[in-house]
Amino acid sequence: PPLPDQPPQDRTGNGPLMTEEPGQAGAETSDPTPSGGASFGVRLYGRWLLKLEYAVVLFFFAAMVLGATLHLLDAFEEGVAAQLVIFATAFYLCLFGAVIATRRSHHIAVDAITPRLPPRVRRWIEGSLLLASGVLGVYLTYLAYIYVFVTGVTPEASFLSGDTRWYWNRRLWYAPTVVGVGWMTLHFLVIGGVRLAGRDPK
Repeated sequence: PPLPDQPPQDRTGNGPLMTEEPGQAGAETSDPTPSGGASFGVRLYGRWLLKLEYAVVLFFFAAMVLGATLHLLDAFEEGVAAQLVIFATAFYLCLFGAVIATRRSHHIAVDAITPRLPPRVRRWIEGSLLLASGVLGVYLTYLAYIYVFVTGVTPEASFLSGDTRWYWNRRLWYAPTVVGVGWMTLHFLVIGGVRLAGRDPK
């Protein structure tokens, strides 16, 4: 049994029994689970959008492998067409792979200073830089959209020179660039906001 001047022990004898003062139950902790519209937004961003990202990456990977296989079988009418398909799908595979890496905060960042700063200062610097990257991404997405759909590419332009069939439309082949840059921008903005809010992005 504990001595009179010792706090009561728990049943295992490993330490003092933790007690709460009246009215303080739950005062130190709060339920971080969002509710209502916030919960829907968390599910949309953290679950459904992530599944869509993996689906897009798998699509471009399968398209790249299929294009290479058909090229080996001489299934394309022109060798140039096969090269365009392989190069384009490989590029978009890398682009949307970078989208997933950005979500996981595995994007490329050269930083030799902030790891040595106090956690709170580091959090604010990292969050501010991520938000700045997001703002720049918004501008780049806008420029990409203007180039592909307004001024840079005409509606009748073909990705394969001389072929006017709809599936070689240049806007169709350039559109994933706009989507990928915008998608990455979304992650920069969300992760930057989360960091400034004092949470670790997951």
